[in-house]
Amino acid sequence: MKNVTISLYAFHLARTFDDPSDLASEEKAKSFGKELQDRLTQKIPLKNELKTLLLHDTYFADLTFFFPEEIDFIPDEIARFNPLAFLPQNINASIGQTIGIYAEVTDKTEANRDLADSC
Repeated sequence: MKNVTISLYAFHLARTFDDPSDLASEEKAKSFGKELQDRLTQKIPLKNELKTLLLHDTYFADLTFFFPEEIDFIPDEIARFNPLAFLPQNINASIGQTIGIYAEVTDKTEANRDLADSC
């Protein structure tokens, strides 16, 4: 497999209905994402990219880790992403989180259920 990435999508409540609408801001969304990035890059020493948004009353962070070089990635190497770092207690996203894994299958690998299960 090649072009392997693992993405964390974290959602954090910026304000409640009782709070003033200006309590949530794009700048605070960036701060939420930067704190998340700083915490995880200590545990996952891979190149990463951060995108943040303010979605109404929710801060959203998309933190994607990837291998900068073209390698023939095998599922046994998933530990290089340090999956335990993505546990909820390490993320502190009040609404929740989703993790996405992406990879392109190479000529050496057949895309099938066994490959998906091994990942």
